Amino acid sequence: MAYVIAVAVKAYLIWFLGVEVYSAEVIALLNGTGFQQAAAYVLMPDQVTMWMVGNYDWLAAQIIAWQSAA
Repeated sequence: MAYVIAVAVKAYLIWFLGVEVYSAEVIALLNGTGFQQAAAYVLMPDQVTMWMVGNYDWLAAQIIAWQSAA
């Protein structure tokens, strides 16, 4: 469950901020303390995250439709 939540948050942030800004923030974390470096490794985009970013508009519409039906 934690992985799904992490991927969803990362995908939203990348979609909202843009890849350039998000990447700059992750790089800044990599240059920080040990805790910040650990967070940067968790926040690095993976293939599933980038797939979600590419399909976020469709996924957002599905979530809204699901919420409306519930």
